[in-house]
Amino acid sequence: QCGAILSRLSFNEKNREKMANDVFIDALFKLAESEPPHTEHTNDSLMTQQRIVNAIYNVSSHPPSRPLFLARGAAKFLTNFQTRPLEAIRKGCAASLCNLLVDEGTELDVLAVGGVSALLITALVASDKFETKKICTKCLYNLLSEPACHDKMVQEGVLWGFAALCKGPDGGVV
Repeated sequence: QCGAILSRLSFNEKNREKMANDVFIDALFKLAESEPPHTEHTNDSLMTQQRIVNAIYNVSSHPPSRPLFLARGAAKFLTNFQTRPLEAIRKGCAASLCNLLVDEGTELDVLAVGGVSALLITALVASDKFETKKICTKCLYNLLSEPACHDKMVQEGVLWGFAALCKGPDGGVV
């Protein structure tokens, strides 16, 4: 129930301002870690995880919270958490990463924890939803704003990934 309450409260802008602190962010991560391991997901645990990701997304839309999230390891958490089997979780993790990448200087943090590979896998393999693919592509594009990321991104397959994302289901260009 804690995940549901925190998620619900995070939809209010005034609450997001108050939630932008280390105690709240740590509580979200601890709630997420308290869920069953990857192989033991139940509908209840997936719903709790989705609510946690909703709260992270909502609070990370509040600019002062972004440095706090990054300092608490959110880039690594979101990169790992987006492997969950529920599409809403993958979409929420990608959208939260996108929020974190709005601010200049955050690109290397996301790159360092395997963000490129995770976003490519989500966009090209794990997700079949256009909106999630679009969010992942936007994240990758945001990473390109930092020239220091370019070489590593190319090594991790971003050129192939962008080419594959541009290819439509019928083989034509999207």
